[in-house]
Amino acid sequence: MLEPYQGIVPSSASVVARSSQQATTKSVKDLLQKKKRALSDDFAATAQLEDIEAFVLELEKYEDFPGNAELLNQVHDAVQKLSKNSSKNDPIFQELRNRLAVVFVGIRAKKVEKIAQGATKNIFVRGEGKEARHVFFVARGGRFGKISRIGNTREMRAELAQARMIRKKKPGAVAYLAIDVEEASEEERIKGKYTLRSQKATGDLGKLLSDPIKRPSSKQTVSYGSQFLHGMADMHEVGVVHGDIKPENLLTYEDGTVKVSDFGKTRVLREGEDRVYVGNAAHSPPEGRLSHKGEVYGAGILLIRCLEAPFGQDPLIAPEEGKKPRVREERRGVERFLLTDKRCIQVDRTTLRGKFTAFTRSFRTSINRPTADDLKPGEEAIGAYIDALIEQMKKHGADAKAADELGALLKDMTRADPAARVTMREASDRYDPIMARLVVHSGAKSAL
Repeated sequence: MLEPYQGIVPSSASVVARSSQQATTKSVKDLLQKKKRALSDDFAATAQLEDIEAFVLELEKYEDFPGNAELLNQVHDAVQKLSKNSSKNDPIFQELRNRLAVVFVGIRAKKVEKIAQGATKNIFVRGEGKEARHVFFVARGGRFGKISRIGNTREMRAELAQARMIRKKKPGAVAYLAIDVEEASEEERIKGKYTLRSQKATGDLGKLLSDPIKRPSSKQTVSYGSQFLHGMADMHEVGVVHGDIKPENLLTYEDGTVKVSDFGKTRVLREGEDRVYVGNAAHSPPEGRLSHKGEVYGAGILLIRCLEAPFGQDPLIAPEEGKKPRVREERRGVERFLLTDKRCIQVDRTTLRGKFTAFTRSFRTSINRPTADDLKPGEEAIGAYIDALIEQMKKHGADAKAADELGALLKDMTRADPAARVTMREASDRYDPIMARLVVHSGAKSAL
């Protein structure tokens, strides 16, 4: 019978080199094939051998897991015994199969997989399927290795402190903000590094809006906009600005909720205070400053991007030519319009030219603030875009009066003069009753 197996544990004496482990895997598979041929007339025994073979094949996916070589060696020895046994009903078949099944429950529960990579953090899950209920964040090394990791870890600690502060001051905000983040325990840490843990989402709004097949319906986008505005208003009311509004920072969940996430660039600011804006370029306020009113502008752009998605991926109107930027292909709709229309100051910071342009503009605006008249052409451009969106909604059956009120709200959020913009809470309070009356009747993708 099989020797007692105590589970998968690291063992420097038993773990073999990868090349040796691969050779052992091949040997096991060869032995299994030989035994299957010998028992080809025994359906039950062959089926059990195929189950064992499937487990061995799966082991190859986890060859870096501590103890896999030890386990493979035990499987190899057991299969060798099987190959020498001529009995068609040897109980060792079932014992080996059952033991491997139990072992894999443990392997899958402990498996750590990197699922995404951000600018400052890597994102991991532990376990598979429904067992993977949380995501884990670890600081990236970046261009400057350890120095970058130290800085990114400091940002993660600040993000945790902000989340705790918001939860304390506004407990209800957890419905709209991904502020359930906490430090992972010593046992949960990824490779022993400082790790944060949060509830696992199904995806983010950026990917959802850009997917030509799975893009949300108008009813869904209306709901996303409402939840987003409620979350941002809650943040502003505790004196915090997010600093990096973009669809990719809105997480989506199975129950249809969305939550604002990624608080690495948040700042505590009073009304009227501002800082240099370093967040997403397409949602940058034209004055180039991070503030409560500056963030209202970015929220307005995100609402437009969300509400236009059911009508397609291209900008609703052609940009005025003359600006020659390099824009990433994934930029869609109003984001692409702002980055390509010559009347708008936004630039794509993901390119080298864009980074240089953004830096010099931030430096200039910190010395000489642009006036509302300087920014008026950009306001007119985004106003024309909003008009095009409202016309699309009316064309697809929206209530005309409610659509016009929505257009007025979006324009009030994207004024060139920050002082003329509404507050985030005012925007949230106006949005919900408008959208309750805005009924769109045009196919599965746009029906409310």
